[in-house]
Amino acid sequence: METTTTRDYLSEINRLTRELAAAGGGPTPPGGRATVFVAAVIVLSILAVATILTIFMVRPDRDNTALIAIVLGFLVPIVSAFLAASVQQVHLAVNSRLSQLLLVTQTAALAEGKLSATADARERHDALTLRREDAAVVAAAVIAAAAAGPKS
Repeated sequence: METTTTRDYLSEINRLTRELAAAGGGPTPPGGRATVFVAAVIVLSILAVATILTIFMVRPDRDNTALIAIVLGFLVPIVSAFLAASVQQVHLAVNSRLSQLLLVTQTAALAEGKLSATADARERHDALTLRREDAAVVAAAVIAAAAAGPKS
């Protein structure tokens, strides 16, 4: 029977973790592209406010509602697309990390099960050995009593 120790299972977990890391961590984390998209939204918002203020300064005595609607109608879909892209990046990053967590958890549970099975087998073996030793002691006592002969 092959003896497996805790160290063997821990080394197996470490090996699987290294393989998982070498396979790639999935999409970039939320701090990567999502930050660029949020910065673009901020810049476009500042541009929209600056454009609207410029329109009011250049044409103070006229109705600027149509020009403001055109500027906002042009910038709002772009800002919405950037926000949707940043949400998608965060979603992909979370899902990839969740997949890695599930894989590592599965590996740890498997190793824990193997350790538990090994410990149970060891306990059964120890109990069987103890019963055999007890039986040997009892048999030796019976044999010794039989060899001593009947007591008068």
